[in-house]
Order: sequence, then C-alpha cells, then structure tokens
Amino acid sequence: MNSSELQFDLRRISAFRSKYADQVVVVTNGCFDLPHAGHITSLVHAKQQGDILVVAVNTDESVTQNKGPTRPVNALLHRMQFLTALPFVDQVVAFNQTSPVQLYSQLLPDVLVKGDEYDDGRYMPERAVVGRIVFTPTVIGHSSTKMVADVTSAFDRVPSSVSDRHAVKPVVTSLRAPPSRVQGTAGARTGRRLAREGVRSY
Repeated sequence: MNSSELQFDLRRISAFRSKYADQVVVVTNGCFDLPHAGHITSLVHAKQQGDILVVAVNTDESVTQNKGPTRPVNALLHRMQFLTALPFVDQVVAFNQTSPVQLYSQLLPDVLVKGDEYDDGRYMPERAVVGRIVFTPTVIGHSSTKMVADVTSAFDRVPSSVSDRHAVKPVVTSLRAPPSRVQGTAGARTGRRLAREGVRSY
C-alpha cells in the first residue's frame, strides 16, 4: 500500500457504491493505533451487520487532535496495512477530519457501527447520512490509550539496579602491567634472594 492508495476521492466512492449497489455496506471508524482484542471484536461484529465492511481510519494529524501530541504511536500507513490484512475488512480509507461525517455523506453507507459508549442519547450528526446505527459492545479493559499507560507504568516500575545491570559500562584501559605478571616477577626475585640466603621454600 502506498500513499496514492490512501485516497478515496469522490470518483472512487461513486465507483465503489456502483459496484456494491445490491449489497449492504457497513462502515465503522477509529484510530486503530495499537491493535488489541477490542478492535478485533468490534470489527467482526461490524462485518456481521452487512456484506461489505469499510473501515475509516483517522490520519496522523486527526489522531493528534483527538488523543494529544504523543499519539499516534503507529503511522497511518502501518495502521492501514494492519486493517487491510484482516480477512473480514473489505475496504480501508483514511479521513483527515476529527469526524468522518463528510466521508459518510459521500459514501452513504447502509449501516454505521459504533461502540456502545455512544449509545447515551448524544447528538450524532452521522444519523443524517447513514441508513441505521448499530452499537457494538465495548470490550472492557482494552484500549490503545490503556496500553500506552500500562507500558509507561511498567517501564517506570523497573528498579534502577536492573537498569544499571543492563547498562553499557565503559572499558578502562590501564597502562600498568597485568597484576599476575607483576606478582610473578616479584615472586621470582624473592625466590632467588632466599636461595642466595640458603633458605628453602616449600
């Protein structure tokens, strides 16, 4: 996949809708920064709602707007490559806005799948441009944000002694002769002196 394949312009959208005019097109969206079990579960559930599953992915810029300056961890191309490799995903498209409403208004999907955290009566502009909305159960304890926090916390708990033990220590070169050689020379001199004095060593 290259950068040109990330574009899903109006011409391609029109061709896409014509190709699948008689099938139920399902869309879902997200950052998909660090893949986890929750992503897989929601995508499988989304695929079950129709025939063709289109996954809309936030660009790096929109992820930063939504999640903060330290995100994304994985670049857009890598996130899209992961999603494209999944057998139940039929099309992957990037969008550069904080919301994919503009994309959906062009694609006019039959079904939009969202996490059930959105099923709280809030205003959803997507309702005006999709056939119906299905809420998928959230997999508790799984999120990219939590994964980042867990890894950071685990790293912070590593004892300094462990870090020191694995640190690269400098190599010090001494200009003095090796101790064994010095000791051997001294021992030989002592032995000759004792022999001259008639002292035997055992």
